[in-house]
Amino acid sequence: MRRGTVAMLLLLMFSLVGSGILTGCARKAKPVSAKFPEEEAMMEGAAGRTGGEAGLGEGAAGEFEEGELPIRQDQRMREMLFAKASEEMQTIYFDYDSAVLKPEAKTNLERAAKWLKETANVNVQIEGHCDERGTNEYNLALGERRALSARRYLISLGVNPDRIFTISYGEERPAQEGHDESAWKWNRRDEFKISF
Repeated sequence: MRRGTVAMLLLLMFSLVGSGILTGCARKAKPVSAKFPEEEAMMEGAAGRTGGEAGLGEGAAGEFEEGELPIRQDQRMREMLFAKASEEMQTIYFDYDSAVLKPEAKTNLERAAKWLKETANVNVQIEGHCDERGTNEYNLALGERRALSARRYLISLGVNPDRIFTISYGEERPAQEGHDESAWKWNRRDEFKISF
């Protein structure tokens, strides 16, 4: 019995030592720069160093792992698209208890449609909103009518309907707090969110 216990302890000890050696030899991740590739290249050039083929190399901030550069470029592209979308897809506003598009709303939607047709890989969600007057149920329905009104107009301008989604928040997400027309006029709106 004593021999069995000793053998068991030796086996356990060798197992622990072996697993410690195996886990101690794991490959360590290389540090990654928080800068975009273009900024990294400019900084290295300014310091008098040259990088590799793409103007990038190992500098003070570290180096890129294989496959990271396309991800960063994709992230940069998305940020630029979000910025452009905020310029081209402006919030539109409605009159009290109405889902009828005003002339300035149509102008904004025409600009948005042009941009959406030029930017084929982007979808848009139209969020319908209302002021605080009316019941929750009524305002949810009115917000949906407002979002659908903008959607129909975008489709009439040639935007693919499969790329346009709608949702209503009713009175739940006011843009402006307040209990008078100076706040309500900003809350009767459609907002646009893009996705890929």
